[in-house]
Amino acid sequence: MLDTIKKTGITYEDFLKLMEETAARPIPADADETTKEKLGYFPLNLRRMKRTYTTFKPTADALTTFEEIKGSQTWMIISEGWCGDTAQNVPVINKLAKLNQNIDVKIILRDTYPEIMDKYLTYGARSIPKLVAFDEEGNELFQWGARPEPIYSIMKEHIAAGLPKHQREEILHTWYAKDGGKSTAGEIVELVKQTTGAEITQ
Repeated sequence: MLDTIKKTGITYEDFLKLMEETAARPIPADADETTKEKLGYFPLNLRRMKRTYTTFKPTADALTTFEEIKGSQTWMIISEGWCGDTAQNVPVINKLAKLNQNIDVKIILRDTYPEIMDKYLTYGARSIPKLVAFDEEGNELFQWGARPEPIYSIMKEHIAAGLPKHQREEILHTWYAKDGGKSTAGEIVELVKQTTGAEITQ
């Protein structure tokens, strides 16, 4: 699996470039409604990603924790540019990974490689972004995704209550804006601590 990820995955920078190219192209008039909707998200999500990457600042705890990573790791992120949760979380994940040069981020496009996605479902769904970390021998270290627990619980309640999609999206992105990546980073830092043996602080 690790060899496949390294061969098929792209860098964060290439993922951004792909998003920029997609956002710049006109939406085909003959595209179906689902495709039109997805393509329509690219310009907005691109802005979200750039803003999140600029504004998110890792904590001192994150810096200390990531110093404990000694061996090479590959962090696979299964994602797509049309996904709102991707725009809010992937920049945070990538910025954390940059804290240690031993971590290599590879982004896998969900819709291009469904066979990989289907190995890492969340509650039986193809939810993204999905982070899976591996050591240099291909052993799985941890998984995270597709949302931090606080907003996952909130959205689960709204879905159960039948709140319309556009209202849920407004709530979702308002929450992400206020949180500033803290919840996503905090959860991932705790997962890294569990794999490095670092002391977990509350």
